Amino acid sequence: MLYDKLPDDLLTYIYSKILYPKHKNFLTEIKIQYYITNYLLKKNCLKDLYICLYIYYYKNLTISDIDILQNTVNNFTNIKIKYKILNILKNMDINDKIEYIFLLSDFTIKHNIDIKKYMEIKVLNVINNFIH
Repeated sequence: MLYDKLPDDLLTYIYSKILYPKHKNFLTEIKIQYYITNYLLKKNCLKDLYICLYIYYYKNLTISDIDILQNTVNNFTNIKIKYKILNILKNMDINDKIEYIFLLSDFTIKHNIDIKKYMEIKVLNVINNFIH
């Protein structure tokens, strides 16, 4: 057969395209997930992290909703909070995750720039510095 005569690296490349289709941000998604699990989830302030994520994800909350959330979260264990954080994060797209990490990092947004691109660059720099 023809494929028996092809070099291994070319076969691997072909199989990766056929068997394992990936979206264009696949590597970025992996880096973000790695950063979240190996940095954000290892911080001591998991309750605050979860509350901020909940408020970010469910945007239309009232002050009373946030108070109820705060009182409820105070009774959670760290394992339960990590589980809830990961549940919300798996439903978020990559841009929302970047924006959330950006907001947690508290960068100053400069005027006259593309805010989405600026956020992406800043967050990816933070993640890349953490990984390397």
